[in-house]
Amino acid sequence: MDMKTERIPYQRPTDLGTPLVESEEQISLTINGVEVTVPLGNTVMRAAAIAGIQVPKLCASDMLEPFGSC
Repeated sequence: MDMKTERIPYQRPTDLGTPLVESEEQISLTINGVEVTVPLGNTVMRAAAIAGIQVPKLCASDMLEPFGSC
């Protein structure tokens, strides 16, 4: 008997470009006409990702602390 096995690749949750900064204070901004509110101290790149706006990124990952290599 032949059994077909479907392989589903592992998909990591979306990388938002920079680590989350937690803050009680919120800041609202508009990116490409989309308003988004994020905790104060987060990057525009992260805010754009939360708003569903894709920004090309190189050397940016929420798995790494900012270290200014690029």
